[in-house]
Amino acid sequence: MWKLITYQRKNVLGLFRASLPEKVPSIPCTAQNVKDCRRHMSDDPASQDVHAVTDVSTEHKIKFPKRGNFFIWNLTSNAGGSLMTLKPGSSTPEIECSGSYPEDIIGLPIAPSLAVIHDTTVFPLATWSLTLTLNGTDQYHVSVDDNHRIVAKPFTEEITDYDRFLSWSHGSYTMFESKRFRNLFMGCNTEGRVKLLLLHDKSHPDTRALFLMHRFVSPTPGDRPRSFSEFI
Repeated sequence: MWKLITYQRKNVLGLFRASLPEKVPSIPCTAQNVKDCRRHMSDDPASQDVHAVTDVSTEHKIKFPKRGNFFIWNLTSNAGGSLMTLKPGSSTPEIECSGSYPEDIIGLPIAPSLAVIHDTTVFPLATWSLTLTLNGTDQYHVSVDDNHRIVAKPFTEEITDYDRFLSWSHGSYTMFESKRFRNLFMGCNTEGRVKLLLLHDKSHPDTRALFLMHRFVSPTPGDRPRSFSEFI
């Protein structure tokens, strides 16, 4: 009886050992081996994340979609009509929150107080760029310089992080955060001067950084009213 049990036990162990895979030789973990593994994985198209591949050098050649034409009104400014606008300056125009609605809506969107907004998203952050027009022809980006000042930069096809803003919503208001200098938001004082403001709490922001967005749709012939004064 014991001989039979011992014989069966040996057969089971033999079958179990036969089912095991052959011994795999261990590979020492060296810097060269790690480098080779990384290279092979990156060369495999199936292992690549298409969203992570961004050619920054050709970024300015992308045709960014237009979001629309907007009048941008600041909550704090008491200058003029409080709309973001371009004012002639000594060398380049100045951006202020002192513009008013044009008397005649015909001829828009080239009014200096009407901003053209494009979606200039480069993964992974969604951003906008703002363009204003002076004298009906001269276009300028709303940009930030290295001294943390809001400036009007002559229009070019190349969009950089100096020209990009992240948009945040606070109720019905919109806030514009500089992509180049995070936590710095575009704002206006009571005199309509535009500057960057440091905001630590987006839930309870500085009211100078709050803007209302009025989207303007170009009228077609025969549309009424013909001027903004007719709304009054």
